[in-house]
Amino acid sequence: MRWAERLLTRNAEDPTTPLTAGDFNAWWETGLPGGSGVPVTENTAMGLTAYLRAVSLIASSMAGLPIRVFYRNERRRVLQRTVLDSPSSEQTPFEFWQTWFMHQLSWGNAYGRKVRDGAGTVRQIQIIHPSRVSVRMQDGQKLFTVAGADGTVTLTSFDVAHLPFLSPDGVTGLSPLQACRTALGTAIATEAVSESFYRQGTKLSGIVQTDAALTSQQAEAIKSRWRSLFSGPSKAGEVAVLDSGATYTPLSLPPGDAQLLQSRSFTVSEIARMFGVPSHFLNDQEKATAWGSGIESMGIGYVVYTLLPRVKATEQRITRELLPGGWESGAWEARIDLKGLLQGDSASRSAFYRAMMDMKAMTNHDIARLEDMDLPAGPPVFVMPSNLALVDEFSAVQPLTGAPSQPTSGG
Repeated sequence: MRWAERLLTRNAEDPTTPLTAGDFNAWWETGLPGGSGVPVTENTAMGLTAYLRAVSLIASSMAGLPIRVFYRNERRRVLQRTVLDSPSSEQTPFEFWQTWFMHQLSWGNAYGRKVRDGAGTVRQIQIIHPSRVSVRMQDGQKLFTVAGADGTVTLTSFDVAHLPFLSPDGVTGLSPLQACRTALGTAIATEAVSESFYRQGTKLSGIVQTDAALTSQQAEAIKSRWRSLFSGPSKAGEVAVLDSGATYTPLSLPPGDAQLLQSRSFTVSEIARMFGVPSHFLNDQEKATAWGSGIESMGIGYVVYTLLPRVKATEQRITRELLPGGWESGAWEARIDLKGLLQGDSASRSAFYRAMMDMKAMTNHDIARLEDMDLPAGPPVFVMPSNLALVDEFSAVQPLTGAPSQPTSGG
């Protein structure tokens, strides 16, 4: 059986067929064949502009979200530094999380080696490329076999942080490169055909045909004269005069070539569907609604239906694997803030903040923090409009401070 077939049929429940570093290297270099027979690898898929844009968009969106640590089931922030503040000594926090999520998006799994201090607290994470890792279950725990230059080493969840995508077996995540290799292979093949089509110059604008047989020199002379007389924008509208039985036949775009262009457009829709990204986010304006509230609503839909599930999975995985005590006994939990992506325009935010202050749900300090502004001088205050008053259940006007008044007799 070929290595690609073995790779596709292996799973965590079949440890008798170990996945070797050679298999991984072969896949990395040559890829799994798609439905069109074209190898699909991370590198070839990244050559598709829509795929690159979709992966970059989601990975960068997730990497840019603030990750904060709170006390469990409280609104109180943990002020001391954690591994989340600077996960890697070689990358900025944004670069680290961008790489982490890019691996999850393409490979279905992101891995990192945990670096602990003397007390056992995770202080750094060293990213491991998914092509070097295989996972299996044994005695109720995950075992990670990591291939390296010096051979392989088997590690446990104590040593490896693992962020899977959609998982069919609860062990490893589903790789879009594998699951969608037919669609990606077709897209890669379409790009290759397009490149070959334009590189070889097989598209002709027209044919000049004569009754007499022509030598190569005569044919070249007629072609050169035709171009000199009728090529270029300044020659538009000129009238061609042909002699010696010559005729000119213009060539339109053949139906096959038109379908090729449509296939390239369809590729964008396929990749957008694959990642749950609105097509206009991939610069496909063909089916986009008009700019304005429609685009804003689609942006909110992208946050709610594409990013939010990833955010929840990442919060729980970080709490479980990277914070002291983990999921079961830890006093801390990670929370990723999505408010920045859900904010409306300045007029909508202003109206919202005014309403929240009127009902004493927010202070001026709360609003300044949400807008990333310096805190106003003085203590936090609410705002009560001068034309409003408090009315109790007896319809009696109440002072803004003090005890409720009693109802009047006969009222």
